[in-house]
Amino acid sequence: MVKRTCFHIISVNSKELEIAGITKDTPDPEGGQIDRDVFVEPTGVLREQARFF
Repeated sequence: MVKRTCFHIISVNSKELEIAGITKDTPDPEGGQIDRDVFVEPTGVLREQARFF
């Protein structure tokens, strides 16, 4: 996991997404965002409240 110094965004790898249960069907949490690629797959960038999965 990589955290920005502002702590508003983290970046995780595919194994961490799997452990957290984050898939293309996972909705963005209220107050947060899961960044996705053109195929709607999570990229591993989790913003704001999405950091707490």
